[in-house]
Amino acid sequence: YQVKGISGGTDAVGDVSCLIRIGETAVRGHGSHTDIVVASALAFVDALNRYVYRNGGRLREDERVVGP
Repeated sequence: YQVKGISGGTDAVGDVSCLIRIGETAVRGHGSHTDIVVASALAFVDALNRYVYRNGGRLREDERVVGP
């Protein structure tokens, strides 16, 4: 997880990069927004989408539930 400032000022945009690992697969996601929480969520969803794309657009049954 990494946060970088893209711009300055009161409307500064933050860029978030995250690396998620599902089984043996590691995927990086990116997201940018003025709200760092939104940027983080965008980065996480981007990483999940990239994972799904790598696996032919499908998740296995045991990968469909997100939880602790």
